[in-house]
Amino acid sequence: MRVRLVTTIGTMLALAVASTVLGSSTAYAATPGGTGAPHCAYNADTAELACAGSPEQARKDVGSQASYLVAQLWKDADYRGGTLRYYKSSACTATMTDREISVPVVPAGWNDVLTSVKTDLSTANTRCSVRIFQDGRFTGPSFTVNHYTPNLGGFGWNDRASSWYIS
Repeated sequence: MRVRLVTTIGTMLALAVASTVLGSSTAYAATPGGTGAPHCAYNADTAELACAGSPEQARKDVGSQASYLVAQLWKDADYRGGTLRYYKSSACTATMTDREISVPVVPAGWNDVLTSVKTDLSTANTRCSVRIFQDGRFTGPSFTVNHYTPNLGGFGWNDRASSWYIS
């Protein structure tokens, strides 16, 4: 009886510590707006995420006045389905090695569902890229997208991304 009680308490303590550590390591561990809000916007300048029924409402809810939409991600092929848009006040740098926006733990509802990506190519001498990783915290195999990609499945990456960064 005493061994079982100690084991149970030890397990509960380990789970509490793990959830605290993992939960605090990302700017958005849960999706605001509740489940079912298919469109999300992330303001890189304030590290805020908002989700709503439309991309426009999500951007408004996150308070993004940022002029640059640096990356757009979709859950379905051909730029359909739920969206996750990243905004910031400046364009991406010319180098693709800087991590301008890091996403070690993806927002709720975005793990292993990414299918389409568009990056900002609108500013001369800049190019945003999205480096996606199979596992969380930038581990496992990775693939870099630096252009419009309507279907990651053509590269063997449909519904595989668990973390990413934008540079």
